[in-house]
Amino acid sequence: MRMHAEDSSRSALAGLMMIIVIAYLATTFPGFSRPHPEAVSWGAWFTPAIFAGEFWRLVTPALLHANITHLLSNLFGLWVFGRQIEPLLGPRNMISLFAAGLMASDLAMFAADTVQAVSDPAFQWRASIGASGIVAGVIAANITFVVLIRRRTHPDAFGRDLLGVMLLLVVYVSMDLMATNVNLWAHLGGYVGGILFALVYHGLLMAKARKLGPGEVFDTRL
Repeated sequence: MRMHAEDSSRSALAGLMMIIVIAYLATTFPGFSRPHPEAVSWGAWFTPAIFAGEFWRLVTPALLHANITHLLSNLFGLWVFGRQIEPLLGPRNMISLFAAGLMASDLAMFAADTVQAVSDPAFQWRASIGASGIVAGVIAANITFVVLIRRRTHPDAFGRDLLGVMLLLVVYVSMDLMATNVNLWAHLGGYVGGILFALVYHGLLMAKARKLGPGEVFDTRL
């Protein structure tokens, strides 16, 4: 595996975590306990508002967190799982993974809200905040890469590696459940997005590997 020297000091993961922390501090000052009502009203996921043209809500909910426990659980998930695969992907592809998790999470929430609203005239639209969709995407991609790559490259350590990431997943889910009301559709969409990203990325890697000549160095960053 060849690592790009020019990328060694860059980290999309650290950048995203810094943005999330800054957003939390800015929207909770001076109490730092929960976002101000105006921050939530302008930035939370709310399907009717998005249908009305407030498309920034496709992104801004991931920057808002209900309280410090909610924030820390998502930062934990990002850091623990993300730092294991960013060396494989590199910063640019890591951003693509973030986007895949976010978009899949958005689609899942759109679908769930729309189906419930159509099937139940008394359905109450709910606001939602948190980076859980992105975190779920990172977690799912991490586990998928362990299954697809580590199983082949390190078969002796595969069982231990898979058990390790699954235990970390249990810890993250436990923290997330303690943090706030969980938007299960956001998580589910994020997991699907992360799995699909990893499958596509792995397929492109294999296609790239087949084109290498004898003695050429394989770079895992597309």
